[in-house]
Amino acid sequence: MNKMERQQQIKRIIQAEHIGPQEDIQNHLQKEGIVVTQAPLSRDLREIGLLKMSDDQGKLYYSLSEPVATPFSP
Repeated sequence: MNKMERQQQIKRIIQAEHIGPQEDIQNHLQKEGIVVTQAPLSRDLREIGLLKMSDDQGKLYYSLSEPVATPFSP
């Protein structure tokens, strides 16, 4: 898997649920058969432009900085 494909998987994971620490993202990727160490993962997150957000209880999670396109339903 190349870097671009890995970053697409990371975006998909972030869109699907609130993910906190990088370890959680790393674990999700590993479940999908993608092994990545902390340094490349950190670079991926920075290049994707993820933001750290806080929920109502103060728990930090990653969010995409770009708007997410969703299908239009009338």
